[in-house]
Amino acid sequence: MLGAHVRGNASMRKDTAMQFHPSRRILFAVLLGAICSGAAMAGEQKPKRPSRSAGGDFVALFDGKTLAGWHAVPEESASDWTVRDGAIVGYGSAKRLSYLVWKDEHLTDFELELRYRLPGKGNTGVEIRCQPDRTGKRPFEGYHADLGHVGIGPHILGAWDFHFAKRKEYPCRRGTRLVIDEDGKPHSSTIRGALTAADVRPHQWNDVRIIARGRHFQFFINGKPAAEFTDNAKRGRLDHGAIGLQIHDKGMHVEFKDIRLKRLTPAPQSEERIRVGLRKQLMVDDSVIAAKENVTRELGKVKKCGIVLKPSLPTDFIPPVGRRGSRGYDAALKSGKKPDGSRVALDFGFFTTVLWNEKDRKFQMWYMPWRMAGVGYAESKDGIHWAKPLVGKGGKDNIVHLSQSFSCSIDPTVPWGHPEKYKAAFDSNLDRVCQPCLAYSADGIHWSDYNDGKPVTGRAADFFCQILWDGLMKKYRLMCRTDMGGTGGAKEYRSARIMVHDEGNDLRKHPTAWKTIADRIVVDDPKKEKNPWGNPRLQFNWMTCWIYEGVYFAPMNVYTMDESNFFEGFDYQRRHEKDVLDFYIGTSRDGVNFDKSWIYARKPLVPRGPAGSFDKDGVFPPSQFVTRKDEHWIYYGGAAERHYSIGRDMRIGLAKLRLDGFICLQAKDKPAAVVTKPFELEGGRLEVNVDARAGRIQVEILNEDGKALLGLSGKDAAEYQAVDDLRLRPAWQNGKDLSALKGKVVRIRFRLRNARLYAFQIQ
Repeated sequence: MLGAHVRGNASMRKDTAMQFHPSRRILFAVLLGAICSGAAMAGEQKPKRPSRSAGGDFVALFDGKTLAGWHAVPEESASDWTVRDGAIVGYGSAKRLSYLVWKDEHLTDFELELRYRLPGKGNTGVEIRCQPDRTGKRPFEGYHADLGHVGIGPHILGAWDFHFAKRKEYPCRRGTRLVIDEDGKPHSSTIRGALTAADVRPHQWNDVRIIARGRHFQFFINGKPAAEFTDNAKRGRLDHGAIGLQIHDKGMHVEFKDIRLKRLTPAPQSEERIRVGLRKQLMVDDSVIAAKENVTRELGKVKKCGIVLKPSLPTDFIPPVGRRGSRGYDAALKSGKKPDGSRVALDFGFFTTVLWNEKDRKFQMWYMPWRMAGVGYAESKDGIHWAKPLVGKGGKDNIVHLSQSFSCSIDPTVPWGHPEKYKAAFDSNLDRVCQPCLAYSADGIHWSDYNDGKPVTGRAADFFCQILWDGLMKKYRLMCRTDMGGTGGAKEYRSARIMVHDEGNDLRKHPTAWKTIADRIVVDDPKKEKNPWGNPRLQFNWMTCWIYEGVYFAPMNVYTMDESNFFEGFDYQRRHEKDVLDFYIGTSRDGVNFDKSWIYARKPLVPRGPAGSFDKDGVFPPSQFVTRKDEHWIYYGGAAERHYSIGRDMRIGLAKLRLDGFICLQAKDKPAAVVTKPFELEGGRLEVNVDARAGRIQVEILNEDGKALLGLSGKDAAEYQAVDDLRLRPAWQNGKDLSALKGKVVRIRFRLRNARLYAFQIQ
């Protein structure tokens, strides 16, 4: 913690107007209002007993004279309904259900008030959100507020019935509060001070009030709560429908009058609870966020550490003309030298993988030297100072594999020393078949091929190929390239492909069992910029995957494709904007659909350097990142000239990022707030990754409905100023913590000002 100060919370409690989508505005207003009230978590509260409203914006549905706006269902029962002495009179003339239905069949949220009278015994009620029953079992499906049944059975008058053809009947009798969960399971409790049969005036007028808001329904008779329920079921729930008055039996007589309705602003939908568990929650998207105010999502800022590996071995440079592998490049590459006579490291670090070997406590690097030389290998104890052990054939070089587009990963599903601890994907050796192949190794140096060295899937592979264990899907994951058009040069159009292993993760027995889950992944730039040949100007040179804290991160190499043939370029001073490569990042929760908004905003994770720098014209991402010493270490290839320049001299650099610092929610000088979705608390302690060196942060704990909990509200929470902490543990008065809430459903509210929120974690 850097210079942290804790003080009272008065300056943080000022609230400002909502500035987001209307559907979110309602929810956040509820949360914000509840928090500001400082309401304590309490046990069961006695419901408010509303009296009959006095005017307001209620609209009369019955004019006291005619049935205008109403119609009978079924039509042949129209004679059952008449108007007499300012009241609607219903009289059952046949053995059938008879309804009088208001004309608006799409009512959602409302308050309904009416008066009713039963001159004798009867079975009647009001249908809410009723819709035609297409099974023919009854005229309508809907929620039914019972007004009859006096003397027929206990607790029926004042009950809610569920009139559905395929849903079961839920017991919500008078005096019951019912909650139906997402799976359709009921949970009931008792309403204190509920209506009793004695509160209903036989043969006299009684006042009814029904409130339908969102998934919550309340029913009052003569000012007392009769019953209420919340329907969270995913199947069968009704969100809109008509209002209907009912006659149930032949010979029954009922009267209604003073019927009026007030439409309500749609209620915030009851949010699905999310699973937070003990995993760190990153602020890369809104998957755990219910509402936010006065914050923006910002990309993290890396700190460049400069060059960490330079070309030094003969294989790191372009070979002299005539050497094996120079192929068609002879004329263009000439002698492989710069105008000053020094050698050109054209491909050095074009593809780079760096992994931390926990067993031997060392960094391992695999990099592309000269493209036809194979895969170079280096090691380091500190990640800064590197050695290139001569582990290649004959001890003359550091080449450990003859391939291109190579990357490898350490498999966490097998122990150290296992023959398949390391797994690699690459373009099929140096013969340019351009199809992905796989290999395995116990140490990352000595490799054996899967599938006898033959490709395991189709084109293409002149792209960073990658295989890794996906601990979220519990499958091996393979990424490579797919041709969209052309196979090089002006007509080329580049895209990515994602596959998962589909035969029990046994790569030896089933090396070719790969199922494509996403293909032809392109930048899809909304600006629709085209290059001179009519193809998208921005194309993926490659994308790979790194999984961290339940989030898929995609290092993306995006090519601004304006040139497509080798040319003489030795301009190491000017920073170019055409034929350049940038390093962006994308995120995904499902490992298939990646957010590309940072590309669209033209905000690279590791920006190209300024004029004259080693990385001014190209930044080439690694296959994945390394997390060490509370930082993310990002190794990358840097190019001092454009992509198709024969003078594209390259080095390997390092950038560092604070832990979890890829993306944050940033608050500036206005009071800001971030509220999570509801989740069940599985631990007893909260840690927050926040940078408020020039600002402040305060943390409150709310219940599922957004009410601040006793002892954990804004008035109880410490306010932290001038704090920069990866693991800030918020405090509340009297040393209160979250341990007593374990198993309860809560939300967290972060109040911020001039601060960056990166992550939180329950422990």
